[in-house]
Amino acid sequence: MKKKSFTLIEMLIGITLFSIIIIFLYDTLEQSKNSNIFYSKKLDELKNISKIKKLFFEDIVNKKNNSKFSITPDKNKNSILHFQSKNSFHNPFYKYITYKIVDENTLVRIQSKTTFEGAFVDVVYENIIKFKVIENKDLKKKKSIMIYFEFENEKSYFISLVL
Repeated sequence: MKKKSFTLIEMLIGITLFSIIIIFLYDTLEQSKNSNIFYSKKLDELKNISKIKKLFFEDIVNKKNNSKFSITPDKNKNSILHFQSKNSFHNPFYKYITYKIVDENTLVRIQSKTTFEGAFVDVVYENIIKFKVIENKDLKKKKSIMIYFEFENEKSYFISLVL
C-alpha cells in the first residue's frame, strides 16, 4: 500500500527552498527602501533648486527697465546682488531687492523701500557656501546673468537667465 504523504527529506528541501526565496525577497525589499530614500532626497533637492530658480526668475524678469544690477563681493568673496524689481512679496513699494550670504551660509533675499531701510528678510536657502553672480554685458549677444551656487555637500548649480 502506497502512502500519500511527504517524506522528511522532501519537507526539508521544501523548507530550504522557501527560506532561500524569503531571503532574496527580504534583500529586494531592503534595496527598494534604500532606493526610495535616495530618490526622495534627490527629489527634495531638485524641488528646492527649482524654487530658487523660480524666485530669481520672477525677480529678474520683473526688474525695472532702468534698474541696473549691482554686483559687489563680500568679505568671503561671495556676490551681493542688488537691483530694483516689481516683484514684491511684502509691500509693492519695497522695490529694492538684495541677495546675499549671511551668517552660517544662509542665502537671504532682502526686500526694502530704500537701500536697507525697513527691510523684509526672507531665507532663500541654507547651507550655501558659495554664491557668485556674473552679468554678461556683451553687446553682440543679449544681456544675461549667471548665478552659481555651491552647497555644503559639494554640489553646485548654475542658473543662466537671458534678459
